[in-house]
Amino acid sequence: MSLHERVYRLLLVAYPKEHRREYGDAMAQLLRDRLRDEGGGLRTVLFWAQIAADLVRTALSERMETTMNAFRQGWWRFTAALIAVAIIFFGIGNLFGGDPGPLYGKILAAVAAVTLAITILGGLYLRTRNTVRSSMMIGVGVLPASVLTIAFWWPPVAAIGVLSLVVALRAFIDADRHRRLDRTASAPA
Repeated sequence: MSLHERVYRLLLVAYPKEHRREYGDAMAQLLRDRLRDEGGGLRTVLFWAQIAADLVRTALSERMETTMNAFRQGWWRFTAALIAVAIIFFGIGNLFGGDPGPLYGKILAAVAAVTLAITILGGLYLRTRNTVRSSMMIGVGVLPASVLTIAFWWPPVAAIGVLSLVVALRAFIDADRHRRLDRTASAPA
C-alpha cells in the first residue's frame, strides 16, 4: 500500500462507518487509478487539493444525512429515556406525596415505577446487541406507564401518557420490523 493510499484511508475516517465499509475499497481503488493517470509532480498536488475539497464536502454531507436518519428513527428512543426518568420521578415522588393511603401501596407503586424504568433503560442499553429484544423491553416498560398515566392523571399529564403510548407502539413496530429483517437475512437463498 502506497503512502498516498495510507493517507487517503486515514482521511476516510471523516465518513460514517457504514459508508466506509460499503465504499472504502472502491474509493481507494479510484484513488490508485487517478494517481496512476496523474503521473506525479504538480498534477499530483492539484489532485490532492481536489481530493481534500471533495472529502470535506461529501463527508460532511454523509455525516449530516446519517445524523438526520438516526434522529428520525431514534426520536422514540430518546422519548422513552425521558419517560423512564419521569416514571422514576413520579413513582418515588408518590412515596412522599400527601396522597392518603397505605404505605405498602405507595411502596408497591414506587417499586413498580422503578422496575418499569429499569426495563426501559435496560432496553435502551441493549439496543446495540439485540434490537428485537431491546425494542420489546422498551415497549413493555413504556406501555403500562402510558396506560396508568392516562387513567389516573387526567387531563394535563394524560398528554404524556398518550405520547408514551405512541412510543410503546413504535417500539413494538420496531421490534417486529427487525424480527422480519432477521428472518429474511437468515433465510436460505
